[in-house]
Amino acid sequence: MDVSGWTIGGIAFVAFVLGRVTGTQRVPLVVRPPASPRDVEAADAEIATLVRAGEKLEAIKRYRALHGVDLKAAKEAVEAIASRGGT
Repeated sequence: MDVSGWTIGGIAFVAFVLGRVTGTQRVPLVVRPPASPRDVEAADAEIATLVRAGEKLEAIKRYRALHGVDLKAAKEAVEAIASRGGT
């Protein structure tokens, strides 16, 4: 059985393409922000409680989940809450 360089190259190319096509892809996390002003107040109270308890990282994570913002915006918001004394 004679296997040429072209055959091996072709097989490698097909394997590469199949790996790229069938590989796992990251699925973005979909977060829904609070629906009503009352929900926003409750969410902000929860964030403030975490900040006062010294759980700044958890507060940032929770802020992101509740408000649907990116990491930078959540960090800035939590730091602003912390600078007001957690209120």
